[in-house]
Amino acid sequence: MLGKIIFVIIISSVHIFLGLTNIIIGIMSSIRTLVWMAHNISPIWSGILYIMCGVCGLTMCKQRSQYTILCFAASNSMTLIASVVNMQFLRFGLVNHTTLGKIFQKEDKDILLIIGLVINGVEFINCLVSLVVSAKLNHDAKNNRFKTNRKEGAFFVQIVSDKDIVVVQSKPNKNQNGLFNAQTISYLIKNNLPRTSVNIV
Repeated sequence: MLGKIIFVIIISSVHIFLGLTNIIIGIMSSIRTLVWMAHNISPIWSGILYIMCGVCGLTMCKQRSQYTILCFAASNSMTLIASVVNMQFLRFGLVNHTTLGKIFQKEDKDILLIIGLVINGVEFINCLVSLVVSAKLNHDAKNNRFKTNRKEGAFFVQIVSDKDIVVVQSKPNKNQNGLFNAQTISYLIKNNLPRTSVNIV
């Protein structure tokens, strides 16, 4: 678990670094051009999304709750879509379009657009890795919460079959005397299905 958290910190830092680089490329490209086009502005808003995704990852590492893991997975999904859209805009900036709908390559390639394409390709791969890691963390968090909830208190319920439920006594500690609460057990038995048998061990 600790290794996964450290890995999330690394990939979140990569999200933030690529986002800042993307914003710088977008600002430089907008300053150089006389007319703002989609491929000049798209690195700016996509870079903001990359930074937000990285911040969500760092927040998840700090709180380590299932809700923050889901937020990180959702932000990765949005960033994945943004990187694909941004790559399309940057690709259109490398070609010229005629009024007849024909497309031909520009003689002078804009180096900023090429760098932006490389950055967005790396971000796309980083998003895929982040989604896989967040899915594994979400699975681990679900299992840990289920185990914790089942074994809280003086006893926990163990389901043997569809009609058999066993009430198992937990290990006594300093705050528990190892005895069952008779009122709690009777309430549990009364609220079971008519054909369900309860065995106390």
